[in-house]
Amino acid sequence: MSATGLVSRACALIVIILLGACVVRPRHDTAAETAQMAQQQARMEQESMVAVTQQGITVCRELTLGIAERDWIRGEVIATDGRNISVRISDAGRFAHTLDNAAVTRGSLVRSAATLWTPCR
Repeated sequence: MSATGLVSRACALIVIILLGACVVRPRHDTAAETAQMAQQQARMEQESMVAVTQQGITVCRELTLGIAERDWIRGEVIATDGRNISVRISDAGRFAHTLDNAAVTRGSLVRSAATLWTPCR
């Protein structure tokens, strides 16, 4: 076999290997894996609800400004009602914020879904 033939075969083999790496392989999630992930998600949400729905604890919430800027507000849980909590703001963050058409300022009361808040460190 000539050198040209070896180079051609080597190039063909490289092309086949590279094309094989581009093939989209199907995910093999089974129904059991999907159900397990759903159970884990529900458990995480429930644990988060328990953590932030206790009156008197300090909670934080991340707010996004524009496309990239993030800011945190902080407050104390005053009341709980099912899946919602009322938070008295103690730190309104670095920027002006509005939630439910009301300005978020120090001392203001914010009522929203408990899942939007996280316990502060």
